[in-house]
Amino acid sequence: MLISKIFKRDKPLERVGQIIGWWEWRRILFNIVVGLIGILNCVLMVVILLNDTAATLRPAPGPLFFTLPVYVMIIFVYGVMANICYTSGWIVEIIALKVWKVKTQRFGEILFIAGLVFSIILTLTPAGLFLGIVIFADNGYVLERPDEKDIVGVYFMEGSETYSEPPSFVFRSDGTFAMNNIRDSMQIHRDFGSGRWELVKDGNWWKIELYFEEPVGDKARVHLCGRKSPYKIELSTWEDPDAPNYVYFIWKYKK
Repeated sequence: MLISKIFKRDKPLERVGQIIGWWEWRRILFNIVVGLIGILNCVLMVVILLNDTAATLRPAPGPLFFTLPVYVMIIFVYGVMANICYTSGWIVEIIALKVWKVKTQRFGEILFIAGLVFSIILTLTPAGLFLGIVIFADNGYVLERPDEKDIVGVYFMEGSETYSEPPSFVFRSDGTFAMNNIRDSMQIHRDFGSGRWELVKDGNWWKIELYFEEPVGDKARVHLCGRKSPYKIELSTWEDPDAPNYVYFIWKYKK
């Protein structure tokens, strides 16, 4: 059978040229398989991104013409490295034959199959990582309506433990809120404020709507993140509008 001829040898190979020839005749097959798996990986990543309704994965910032050459370069480098690793297969077999005096018929077959399987798994790894992040990450947007009592509490900005006045939100059970030292936010154009809060649905996601006391009619909307309570609050900063920096406020205690 064809598959048997691809993966098995009819007789032991005892010369260096025979070993190299056996491997090189299968390099085309190796590249076709890895290339097809690479295309499948890209398709899976796009499908995962399109179905990531909780926005756990964020697209690369900036226009497409900045990121596309990077992706092409990554694919090219990966292809070159895969072929370098493939070449190491017949190098290892030759060393096994000449230095360790190993009979390489079965050794070479196993080495080829193991290398091909490893390359397939490695090529599919990015899609697997994407899927794992979507399933297990805690920073995805909230898709199901949370209970108001799970929102109530004091939230401090992540990493602000050493601040003299750490940025914070306070959400009270009576539907009022206060915020302190919130700087450079794309959603909230002020540092301090107070007023009323409520949960609102915006597209697929549940957010917190803030209604400020002054000026009357001023409001803002912030993202809730997490799969369950305690939730996080996400803000984007103005450091770079084309590549927003996300900061998170962590629930600390009930108020």
